[in-house]
Amino acid sequence: MTTLTPHPGAKHTAEQIEAALTVLALESGNMRRTREKLAQLELFDKVPGANTIGRWPETYRDRYAEIRREVAPRLKARMADTHDDLVTRLTALEHAAIDELEQELKELSGKDKAALLRNAAVSVGIHQDKAQLLKNEPTSIQGRRELPEILRALASRGVVVEGVIDGDGEEIPPPPPPAKTLGAGTDSPG
Repeated sequence: MTTLTPHPGAKHTAEQIEAALTVLALESGNMRRTREKLAQLELFDKVPGANTIGRWPETYRDRYAEIRREVAPRLKARMADTHDDLVTRLTALEHAAIDELEQELKELSGKDKAALLRNAAVSVGIHQDKAQLLKNEPTSIQGRRELPEILRALASRGVVVEGVIDGDGEEIPPPPPPAKTLGAGTDSPG
């Protein structure tokens, strides 16, 4: 762990600077929220200004990098929880909107109905995707199937593939670009 040592004559202690850097990291660099949290912690007689706190990550670069690595798992978990909450709330909102609009849906144009459902579905999908990313869950599933497996699957559906050649391929590099030629009767390209 890097020891944080304020420069001689600094107005703030190492503990105060360390606390400010930690809160700044937890608040993802949001200065307004950082200053609000620091005021709640009552570590300072007067919370330092945004310019002062904003210089500390550069002044104490190594320690700030360590703090960010230390708080990253908590921050990531908090962000995942936020996205999960948004998925739940937006899904409930979608249900409530549908319930409320059921009577009015008959009066809405097809275009308005489609827009309503599309927008809600997009919001839910985005937040679901973000929550999965932050929890290290897959957001897409990719697979690889070998040729014999594909041929068996096709055969089970009545598709017969004949003349398949089993072998290894070799990548052939693309040909070089054609050489530039000089215009007729000129000695230079321009």
